[in-house]
Amino acid sequence: MEGIRQGDIPGVQLRRRQLVLGMTPAGLWPHLAEPVKLSQWLADRVRSEPGPPVVFRLETDQPNDSAREEYAEVVEWSPPRRMVLGFRELHADWRSATSLTLELHPVAQGCEVMVFQEGFQQLPLSLGLTVWERSRLRWTAALGRLAQLAELAS
Repeated sequence: MEGIRQGDIPGVQLRRRQLVLGMTPAGLWPHLAEPVKLSQWLADRVRSEPGPPVVFRLETDQPNDSAREEYAEVVEWSPPRRMVLGFRELHADWRSATSLTLELHPVAQGCEVMVFQEGFQQLPLSLGLTVWERSRLRWTAALGRLAQLAELAS
């Protein structure tokens, strides 16, 4: 099991960083902004609805043959460096969205992806910590898949 990292506050906020070798922020941005590319690392199916605001709908298959559906409304769009989304699960008791920030930073070897998700404490008490833990594990795995995908493409 992965330990809690510095900057994480269980049930409130989480941070993840991932180095992506051989990619600039401009080269990696399409992997964060285009539904076809998002479906290669973040969810099984992604579609966008034109805005304003632009909305991404994500579906992730679950082991019991159901799909988790998520809704990500673009709050801030600053290509190729920063995107802020209002992120929530549909068909669940999410009364308000969490805030999800994705940032790309150039580094000598390529690009660093930073994920910051906060607002879990606004969810019902019975749900907040469970969603936080699921998100923590999800971002670790998803960012690993993104790094592998981007390295193959570079």
